[in-house]
Amino acid sequence: MALTGMTTAEARRRRRRLWIQRRAVDRHPVSLTRYRASLATLLFILLGGIWYAATTRDRAIQQRAVEFLQDSTGCEVRIGSARFSLFGGITLRDVRIATPYKPELDPRAIDPDDRQIVSAESIQLIHNPWLLFLGRLRVEELIAVEPRIRFLQNADTGAHNWQFFGRSERQTSGTGGGHRPLVRVRSARAIVASLSHNSEPAMREEELDADVRPHPTSETGYYIEVRRYSDPAERATVAFDPGAKVVTNAPFVDARTVRLQLPKAAQQLFERIDLQGEVKLTRMTYEASSAVERNYEIALRSVRCRIPLSMLRSGNAETLPADASAGTAAEGTESAVTMTGVQGRLKWSGTRLELDVAGLVNDATCQLEGTVDAADRPLDEMGFDVRFTAAALPAPEGPVRAELLDDPSVPHVLRSIFTDYDPHGVFDVDLQLRREPGKHAALDLHGVLKPLFVRARSAWFPYEVTDLTGALRFDGPIVRLEGLRGRHGPADLEFHGTVDQRRFWSQVAVEIRGRGVPLDGDLHAALSPHHQAAWRRITPTGSVDLDVSLNRAGSADESQQPDWRTRVDVTPVTCAFSLANRYEVTSVCGRIAIDDDLVEIRDLVGHRGDAVIRIDGRTVFHPDAPPESELNVQATGVPLDDALASILPPEGRGAFAQFQPSGRVDVGGSILLRRAEPTALYDLRLTLHDGLVCYRDFPYRVEGVTGEVLIQPEGVSILRAQGRHGQAAITVSGDVLRNDDGGFAADLALACDSLPLDRDLYAAFPESLQVAWKSLNPSGTVAAKTHLHCLARDGDLQTRHQTLLTVREGAVRLEALPLPLTGLSGSIRIGPRRVELLGMTGRLGDGRFRVAGDIDLSAPRPAGLLSLRATDLKLDDSLFSALPANLRTALKDARARGTVDVQLDPLRFAPDESGRMAWYFDGSLTLRDGRADLGLAIRDAAGTVQGSGQVDPVEGAALDLRTALRTVTLSGWPLEDLAATVRMEAGRRKIQVDDASAGLYGGQVTALAEIDLGRGDPRYRASITAHDLQLDQYLHSSESPENGAAPPIQSKSRSASGKRTADEEVNATGDIYGNLILRGRGGKDAYREGAGEVYVRSAQVWKLPLVFAIFQVLNLTPDENVFHDGRLKFFLSKDTLTLQAIDLQGRAVSFVGGGTMNLASRELDVTLLAGSPVRLRVPFLTDLLEGASREFMEVRLRGTVEEPTIHPQPLRSLKEILRSLFPKPPEPVEPQPLETAAQHDAPAE
Repeated sequence: MALTGMTTAEARRRRRRLWIQRRAVDRHPVSLTRYRASLATLLFILLGGIWYAATTRDRAIQQRAVEFLQDSTGCEVRIGSARFSLFGGITLRDVRIATPYKPELDPRAIDPDDRQIVSAESIQLIHNPWLLFLGRLRVEELIAVEPRIRFLQNADTGAHNWQFFGRSERQTSGTGGGHRPLVRVRSARAIVASLSHNSEPAMREEELDADVRPHPTSETGYYIEVRRYSDPAERATVAFDPGAKVVTNAPFVDARTVRLQLPKAAQQLFERIDLQGEVKLTRMTYEASSAVERNYEIALRSVRCRIPLSMLRSGNAETLPADASAGTAAEGTESAVTMTGVQGRLKWSGTRLELDVAGLVNDATCQLEGTVDAADRPLDEMGFDVRFTAAALPAPEGPVRAELLDDPSVPHVLRSIFTDYDPHGVFDVDLQLRREPGKHAALDLHGVLKPLFVRARSAWFPYEVTDLTGALRFDGPIVRLEGLRGRHGPADLEFHGTVDQRRFWSQVAVEIRGRGVPLDGDLHAALSPHHQAAWRRITPTGSVDLDVSLNRAGSADESQQPDWRTRVDVTPVTCAFSLANRYEVTSVCGRIAIDDDLVEIRDLVGHRGDAVIRIDGRTVFHPDAPPESELNVQATGVPLDDALASILPPEGRGAFAQFQPSGRVDVGGSILLRRAEPTALYDLRLTLHDGLVCYRDFPYRVEGVTGEVLIQPEGVSILRAQGRHGQAAITVSGDVLRNDDGGFAADLALACDSLPLDRDLYAAFPESLQVAWKSLNPSGTVAAKTHLHCLARDGDLQTRHQTLLTVREGAVRLEALPLPLTGLSGSIRIGPRRVELLGMTGRLGDGRFRVAGDIDLSAPRPAGLLSLRATDLKLDDSLFSALPANLRTALKDARARGTVDVQLDPLRFAPDESGRMAWYFDGSLTLRDGRADLGLAIRDAAGTVQGSGQVDPVEGAALDLRTALRTVTLSGWPLEDLAATVRMEAGRRKIQVDDASAGLYGGQVTALAEIDLGRGDPRYRASITAHDLQLDQYLHSSESPENGAAPPIQSKSRSASGKRTADEEVNATGDIYGNLILRGRGGKDAYREGAGEVYVRSAQVWKLPLVFAIFQVLNLTPDENVFHDGRLKFFLSKDTLTLQAIDLQGRAVSFVGGGTMNLASRELDVTLLAGSPVRLRVPFLTDLLEGASREFMEVRLRGTVEEPTIHPQPLRSLKEILRSLFPKPPEPVEPQPLETAAQHDAPAE
């Protein structure tokens, strides 16, 4: 019923308490049956507990556990202690399980501790507790934590310790019958060890977990679930059947661990191939009666191994040919193929190994399948039949390749692939390798090697090929090249042929076809040495088509390699070659055939610019001697340049260097090269077209040259060569001959009928001729014939020349006597040391001359001895320019002019000690119409000058002359028969005139003079004395038609009455005496000054117009005795003539006076005093001072000499008349007295 006032939960709890109370506290009555049954049950339980306690005590449980483990393993078991728990199981401590003693396993393991297979600190047995009440111990599960499990194999016998591990044959019905518990192993240390009598034990340790379950279909088999917590983690279910002696599906463990459980031969194989990685034992049978019956199957995963190539060797001690020899491998190293990432299986059946694995070799996927027989033998005695395939397998490089080539253990058949072809790149490989078991079995290789764009180089023709494809097929000892195609740069190459390796020296037959093969250094390096030498001579470039055949016979004679036979057909495509690396020929076509040591050139045609060159011939190479060649050359339009010269023979190069030709030439002839001759033999004919020749030692350009040049072994000859220089036609011929001492001798002849004497010709002359040219400075044209001879010996060049010039209308200007000589004609012979002038004639201005003589060129400066004769030479500036500087300046300042004839014989010139030119001469000069102005006018000079002199380049001129002038006018004085000695010392630059005498107006004049040329304008000093001059001649000369008649005299007081005849007007007689001291300077700022006196004796001068006019003015009648003596004292300063004293004495009247006259304007200012002769005689001043007389008359003359005016007047005061009559002498321009002026230089104004 429901409890009111209570919740549902409270009510539920209350009902539960009440129920328990009724059942536990409240008493109920029990029946006898139930009582007896309960008592019996209690007794049974009590007796059962006592029995259970006795049978489950630790000691009893320990004994029963030992029995259980012995029955389960068939091994010796030791347990340190045991602890029982009904429901917690049995815990065993210090458990040791040892296999029975087996001598075949380890004969030394007598102690059970040495035979332990399992040891654990603790093992727990999970049993069925209910069966214990029935007296049965049934272990349902066995748990071992951190046990130590030892797997041991005797490598010598093949016995394993675990093969003796299994259930006992003893009846176990009392202990659970045939029940097999579940075994759990946690963190077990599995130690895998291998024993051998001749080596130290080897062991490996693994950590794993395992669950062992009975096989459901096999009474003795187990499933073992194994877990490895490695990286990566591994889990496998192993089937182990001790009854069938089989283990299958072992987990993947380290290969070294598995290797310890394999037979000794397998261990050795794995060790030799250095197998590393994870290996799974998929099946193993053991305890077979014979090793042949044992089977092992192994699965590989991510394995790495090194397969030694020595296992592929053929024979016991393989002998290698010289062309494939290998070095000695470093100690401890062996060439091998390294495979990584290997997957697959290995099956070991007795001594036969079946393999089917795949992996990576150099990152290429590879497959290896086949069998290995006699696997229990050493590697080099095993037999095998293996197929190796690979896709895109790279060839070994770097140290691996070097190791393979240096390792003698590598089979020759493999190493020859690298030594014969030097491949680099990737290949598709499909090779079948076979060898019978045994020590002397040979390797049989079949299959194909397909290069995939590989780079390779054949040992027989080491020419690198890239992008190589095709197949290299191996058919035992025969290697076939099938459809190999590749490239070398732009070239396409094909290879076909076979290599038969059955003998020591392989038999080779290879065909190579190349299209567009570049002629580069790679091809050069692939050729034989003598072909390389030929290559270096022509240095080809461009590309060609090649067909190459390489053949070598096989031979078993190890001491002598058979000869190679090489045939090459070369067809140029876009080819050029350079002879001796200096002469390039392009666009070559034709064919070259090479057959071993024979090279044939067939219709080889090339171009150099517009030139076409054709070559035919052959060359034979000798192994121990220079090659022999015979070439025919035909060329048209070949440019003559340095490149062509560089390929000529020595004599040709010498001639080319001498003649320096340019232009174009046709070439025809042959070139021979003989073993007996040290140099090539040339027989060439060169035909010049529009060429240019400029001989080195006579560099005169000859253009438009045509002709022929012959080049032969003995030298070079120029035949019929002609050309032009400007408008001049020139012919050239000559030879350049080779001497035995290696030098050459050249003879050259040039001829020209109209050779211009220009700077080109000057530049062409040798130095000696240039010196002569500078001495002559020729111009115009000449007919020339020149012969040059040059001799080259021991690096020394000797040159001789001889030139004959025939001059027609030429011109010369001598260097030392720079006169412009024109209209030249004659001959000049020029040698290396001498120039001969053979009667040269010509013009010098309006004059003509003739010169002959020799010029010596042997010294550094020329010297000459000449003979010069010239007529009608004008004294002008051009002539003066040829004179020394001091004379040239003086003559120009003096404004010398005239016409002369010159004869100088000898005229000699030679250098002085300092190398400057000095002249020496001796001869005469004839003067006509000579004029000059030295401050004193010189006119109408005519006569001869003889003497000698010299011109020093430093000191100047030195003269020693004797004059003989028929006439000369000096300042208006007409001198006749002037004779004087003229000297000028070198260095003083002063001309001294001594012993001068001449006729003047019927009298005689003598003089001394000095002319100073050293200070610019010429300066002179002179002392002149005259005597016995006739007055009438002087007056007649003064009134000559040249001077004009004196004009009539005008008077302001009265004029002259009547006219007189001319004879009357000049009829005067008397003798004139006088002297004059004069000095002055010529030039622009000329001046003169001097003093002198003139005396007249026995004169009759009344008929002079001036005197007659004065008498008319004075109303006097003159007669023949009017004047008879006179004296005139004067001073000269520039153009002013000061008449200091005029004294005219006569019987009837006398005149005294003085005045001035301007010589430039001829104006007069003279005052005369006329009077009694007694009163005016000198000295008259005392009388005059005592008292003047009215008888005196003063006469003043004004105007010019030609038109004078006379003014008579009475006498003025005495003081004034004295001042007028006797003027003061002018002040001298120079301060010293005039008489000493000759000893001092006058100062400039």
